[in-house]
Amino acid sequence: MDSKQIQEITTQGIIYINDEGNKQFIDFTECLNTYLKWELSAPVTTPRRVEAARMSKRVGEINYLGDIELSTTGTDDDSPPYVIFYDDQLTRFEFSDQDECAEFHQKMMDIGWRVFDLTD
Repeated sequence: MDSKQIQEITTQGIIYINDEGNKQFIDFTECLNTYLKWELSAPVTTPRRVEAARMSKRVGEINYLGDIELSTTGTDDDSPPYVIFYDDQLTRFEFSDQDECAEFHQKMMDIGWRVFDLTD
């Protein structure tokens, strides 16, 4: 989905308009709980790891460069910068450029939630 479909970002989550024109809500607490479930299913889980995962407030992933893949013609097929949230649908928003992506990332940090940067 296009990032322009995002209507509002609050400390509780994101309100956006889906592709069918319906208002939807991504609950950051739900996203964090999904992340915790994934993290805590690891074969070795220590109390320190559990606490670190909880404190991370990680609700998704962001990639300033997009997905870079080599096409069958030998050219780069790049996708735009994006963020994916850990909700039930793994909702993905694409940004027009890296500046818009960075602005969104900063807003997330300002309200106290984190998205893991996949850019490196």
